[in-house]
Amino acid sequence: MWWKIYFWFMLVIVIIGFGDSLMKLSQWAFADFIAFIVGVLVMVGLYVFVYNKRLLPRNSWKMILWVYVTYTLLDLIYASTQIGVLSIFKSNIYDLSFFGYLFAVLISLPEFYALYKLGYEGSWGRS
Repeated sequence: MWWKIYFWFMLVIVIIGFGDSLMKLSQWAFADFIAFIVGVLVMVGLYVFVYNKRLLPRNSWKMILWVYVTYTLLDLIYASTQIGVLSIFKSNIYDLSFFGYLFAVLISLPEFYALYKLGYEGSWGRS
């Protein structure tokens, strides 16, 4: 039951966030497009995990997990250091502080877990 509540909570958060972002589509940076794609893939993975569906092979979920982990880490590094090379991760839509990004990562930890279970343990649904 907790997983379903979490899924619907996150879906509402994502819809509100992306709904606001879509109004500013002409202002999007590369990072905003990547965040949109990764966000959709993660929400699909969470849905697959929570509702015990089969959609993609395990290797696909592994790849999605590692793209999500890499993107999140690079985003956090850029937010905390402003390293010029990582400026590709600067959003034109949202300007969060390091702690804002950290909070976002903390509430996303169950998503990482669900993608891990799909990719590495082949768990289609909560255990």
